[in-house]
Amino acid sequence: MPEVSKPAVPNPLRKAFLEYTEAAMRELQKVCPPSAAQPLTGLDEWRRDSDGVFRLYDREEPYWVRCIRTYRERLHSLPEYTQLVAVLRNDPEIAMQIDTLVGTVYSARRIEIDQIADHLLFAVPREAGALRFDEVVFDRILDEFERDLRRNRLGHTLLVPLLGVSMEQAPIQLASGLEIDVMKDEEIVRCLQVGLLPDELGMQRMRLQKQEVGLRITYDLDRRIGEQTPPVPQPNAQQETVERAMAVLRALRLFKEGRVSIPGLVHFSTSWPVAGGMSFTFANPGPMPWFNKYELSRQDCQALIDFWRQFEAVTQKGALANAVRRFSYASERGRPDDQLIDLMIAAESLFLSDAGSPEDRGELRYRLALRAAHFIDSQEYSRREIYSHMRRAYGARSTIVHGSEEVAVRTLKSPKGEATSLDEFTRLTERIMRAALQKAVRIAKPGSGMVLDWEGLIMPNETQ
Repeated sequence: MPEVSKPAVPNPLRKAFLEYTEAAMRELQKVCPPSAAQPLTGLDEWRRDSDGVFRLYDREEPYWVRCIRTYRERLHSLPEYTQLVAVLRNDPEIAMQIDTLVGTVYSARRIEIDQIADHLLFAVPREAGALRFDEVVFDRILDEFERDLRRNRLGHTLLVPLLGVSMEQAPIQLASGLEIDVMKDEEIVRCLQVGLLPDELGMQRMRLQKQEVGLRITYDLDRRIGEQTPPVPQPNAQQETVERAMAVLRALRLFKEGRVSIPGLVHFSTSWPVAGGMSFTFANPGPMPWFNKYELSRQDCQALIDFWRQFEAVTQKGALANAVRRFSYASERGRPDDQLIDLMIAAESLFLSDAGSPEDRGELRYRLALRAAHFIDSQEYSRREIYSHMRRAYGARSTIVHGSEEVAVRTLKSPKGEATSLDEFTRLTERIMRAALQKAVRIAKPGSGMVLDWEGLIMPNETQ
């Protein structure tokens, strides 16, 4: 016997929204013929033109937005509006959000009944570009809106432009909700609105076409209605997300050579009623960020994913975390002497983590250089060459921090003994320290803080 299909369950909310939205549009079509958008003096917006370039234009208000606002009282006198309001107030999940604050612990807005009732009236013509009803568009928007009305957690995004990064394959999914990707146009516009994409040409009203890569972290926050107080203290989710973004930046700088930096971070929500809100924070993009260059090939993609998993697991705290952080800071300095100091602080954190008490601090330069020579795997330099370079680097660091105006010429040599500038000496030190920290990340165990048996490493065959 063939199975009899069950009739669809009526959806009173859809019926009420549909009848009001259609009735309102019929009324508006009578009094508002299509017309040109009206410029809003003093308000700007970024748009990508057909040539791919973003330019700054005066913001315009579509005719149908003016029409809805002008005749709102007339629309709210329709019987279909009265019926929709009754349905909304009779829905317990929706009714509790009316005439009160709705949002998260970080941002919220007061919701009035008309904001809910008129939501689709604004949203449907926004996609059509005119006062034209499209039932397919209506159902899609209503489905999304109803989910937002009933969800317990609100979706948020942290967007971090990565200046200098180019990629052959996108996105790179480092973890769930954590990816490096080519930014969408609307994400680029958000960054341009708050000045987070520096322009080397100083053009204030246009942005040259190029690939913009960013780090995107998506996360959810508990929805709060009214003056609800969380039953237990809530972790600072936004701060934790920012710290994770900074960890990705440090991982990129350690993963391979190249210059990458961030100009800041943008937080925004993708869920009603806080969608559209945005907050941002500026960061240090380093010297001349438009000259950054950091290339991720197809081969790099999987290697970076594997590296990130290990990196995140072993750099949460301890000496290795300190060393990685100071190594990353070096790329943000504008002077090679400042860079060298950060690199040598990283070296001390890694190679001298056990030198905490006064009796353990004797001849630190010798100890650091010896441990570096035995620890670092290099196909370019011998152990003796690494030892000599790290001794010289420690000496240069001491000279700088003790106020000397100039590092001795005899100190500024490559690992092979060739004379070099302070800038090149610093770059060579960075390369050596990158190799050291890459190995440390690779062999460290989660939670260990990276404390090695240095005597065992240097004298592996000795017995006590």
